[in-house]
Amino acid sequence: MNEGTQHINQVTYTINQQMLHQGSQKKKHLCNQLVKLTLMVILPLLPCYLLYIYPSYVGAILVAIVLLFKLKPISAYAAGLFIPQVMKGVDSELRHIKPELFKGLSGSVLDLGAADGLYLKYYSNCFNNEAPIDKVVAIEPNSNLIDKLTAAAEKASNSGLKVEIYNGFLHEYMLEFPQEKFDNVILGNVLCEVPNQSQILSQIYDILKVGGQVIFIEHVAHPPNTPVRIFQNIMNPVYTILSDGCNLNRDTLEQIQQAPWSELIHWEIKSGGPLVLNRVHIGIACK
Repeated sequence: MNEGTQHINQVTYTINQQMLHQGSQKKKHLCNQLVKLTLMVILPLLPCYLLYIYPSYVGAILVAIVLLFKLKPISAYAAGLFIPQVMKGVDSELRHIKPELFKGLSGSVLDLGAADGLYLKYYSNCFNNEAPIDKVVAIEPNSNLIDKLTAAAEKASNSGLKVEIYNGFLHEYMLEFPQEKFDNVILGNVLCEVPNQSQILSQIYDILKVGGQVIFIEHVAHPPNTPVRIFQNIMNPVYTILSDGCNLNRDTLEQIQQAPWSELIHWEIKSGGPLVLNRVHIGIACK
């Protein structure tokens, strides 16, 4: 696990595992982990047990559920309800780290996959920096999240933060606004969902100004051949359908490292979230 002080783009960042647990009680944290682990074991086994007892009925129900979620409007609607709740849990785990990670923000910010606007509050806190944020563009393709994102943008505007919302994909935005370039791109659990990581990273590199930076917070796969990684591989096909595209078993940092960055720093953090989502890589890459 990478910990401690690192320097990039003339800014010093200090991030360590202890920051993750500030304000939390270890006993409560352990209890939550045990509960989550128990649910993770029981919930996948319960349908299997019911399928063994009532194969025809349960089998038909499971097939119907999978087919329904394969329909894009239904899976997108479910994700619009499900993803904000999961991300709030992740945010609560990382709330002591994000201010440190975002403290170097200034100029223009592209929040890619902004969801319900969870990160806007952190940009608002950066607004009074010596070189403040002058504009935020929040891109979110899921229409079911736009109302929540708009409400968060209106709240952020009270601090003077200017937020523009774009309901669509990055490549669509780049076609519509070909001259736009950004000082910062924020990726908050986005690369787990995109169909092609290398393609989206190439687009991000193109839309970033020279000297600009990408800040990423991404849940990633556990190391190969570990029990959790095997479980992630087994669960991923079903989880991807139910979560509208999110993958449990991606080695995202390896993809990020392949881009021609001038500088790249990163840390690995183990959050208190579900075991299949608790390995998180955070970092900053400069063009």
